[in-house]
Order: sequence, then C-alpha cells, then structure tokens
Amino acid sequence: MTGTFICQNCGHSEYLGALFCSECGIHLHPEDGATTQSFKAQNGNILQDVDGEISPPKNTVADVAPVSLYLMDIEILIPLKSGHDFVMGRSHPGQQVDLDVDFAPHDGFECGVSRKHAKLKLQGNGQVFLTDLGSANGTRLNGKKMFPQRAYPVFHGDIVALGKLKLQVLIQKQNLIS
Repeated sequence: MTGTFICQNCGHSEYLGALFCSECGIHLHPEDGATTQSFKAQNGNILQDVDGEISPPKNTVADVAPVSLYLMDIEILIPLKSGHDFVMGRSHPGQQVDLDVDFAPHDGFECGVSRKHAKLKLQGNGQVFLTDLGSANGTRLNGKKMFPQRAYPVFHGDIVALGKLKLQVLIQKQNLIS
C-alpha cells in the first residue's frame, strides 16, 4: 500500500513508512523511543539548545584555529588551522582521494559521507561558505537541504549534516586568514 502523510514539523509530504522527514530531517515516529534534540536560532547566528545553553564546546584549540568542526555525536573537535578551502569527505582503502578533512576514522562511511562531500571556503573578509560537491546523501545546513554546487554562508554555531554525520561549525573571526 502506498500513500503519503504530512510531516508535523515542516508540512512536507512524506511516503508512509518513512522514518525521517526528507525535508527537515526530524524523526517522524518518536514513539519508538528515539529522540531528536531541537535547536532554535538566537542572536542571529549562534544556535542554542532548547535549554538556552550555547552548544559549542569550550576548547583552547578552537580558540587558535580560524574554523573548527565539532562532531556532535562523538564529541570530537577538528581544528582547521591553515588554508582557505577545506574539502571534506571520507577516504577509501585503495583509492586516492584528495581531502583536507577525512571523516573515514569517524564513521564517515556508516554515516553516508561521500568521498568528496562538501567544501568549506574561508574568505579574507571573515565570511565562510559551504558548498555540497554533489554528494550522494546530501548536505543540510541548520536542517535545510542544500542544493549541490551552490555556496551557502555559514555562521558560528551553525549545524551541518553530511549525510547523517552532524557537526557544528565554530568560527573565530579574529583568527580568519586574510
């Protein structure tokens, strides 16, 4: 039997049997015991959880890197210390992939991260942009699906999902490379 129903979070039409909304990513059947943490935007671009606490971790390594990536589910911080463009993806044994950030050691394959998934670009004026590189499982920025090959502005505290790998972008504007 095929049919559709409406996501209660965003109003997107989903097929019966879908576990997650393909538009906003929310878990459609919370009664099965899984929970989804809700985030709300506050003060423009710093995301805070519903209890009002700032999500990014305090870490001295992040303070010296212009941009750091905080892998939310496994609580690992990856500082991006040098360069302007950072290609993110996952390596694969026996295949050469030119990456700046490799998520293979962090369950990248299991989370659906493509070999060349997305690119972060740091500009001298303090702006940071994220581009999906045509990944198989897509990229979401603050829950919104990104179109491939289109640069989106990223701000301190934004949540990015590469497939199912969730990370938070931490930006130190005073340390951006000019």
